[in-house]
Amino acid sequence: MNANTDLSKRREQNQILFDFFSNALASFESFCCGSYFVGAALDPVLFPFGTPLSGTLTKLKRIYPKSTLESYRAFAPTSAFTNHLRDCLDSDEYRLIDAMRNLLVHRVVPGRSIRLGGNIPHGIDLDQWWEGDVTRIYGGSGFPEPKRVFELDVNCLVRQRDWIENAVDGLSKNLTELTVTSL
Repeated sequence: MNANTDLSKRREQNQILFDFFSNALASFESFCCGSYFVGAALDPVLFPFGTPLSGTLTKLKRIYPKSTLESYRAFAPTSAFTNHLRDCLDSDEYRLIDAMRNLLVHRVVPGRSIRLGGNIPHGIDLDQWWEGDVTRIYGGSGFPEPKRVFELDVNCLVRQRDWIENAVDGLSKNLTELTVTSL
């Protein structure tokens, strides 16, 4: 394989990763936004949105998964939907998808073995990415091991896709049950 073929394949892989993680996070965030509007139909006071004239202005851009969770915590704190949404947002899978999407959308192109760490800056090189510090792209030592690892293999995106599918499917069922019991 020549250098041009390697570069072309790497660009294709980068585009696939970008598309996947951008769409994976967007699908989850879109579900949460839709869930917020279901809540608004059930209790407009706890799920406010509208115009400045209505006195309950919530800008649509402020509706995101955590704000949806906070509104459901106030509306139905012990419901299966609220608990499931909290568990999803606290999961390693969600944090991984969010971190990868943020990495890729900001045009940092990772290597083929991607290590996602905590809040402490980590060194990165051409074969790995440790969340945080791109100034150390040419290496570094003495940094703690990352807490999360994402490695490209034949099933890596399948696992993430399955998590999104199962999370949204379960949340949808729980939201339907909550809606029926709240009417």
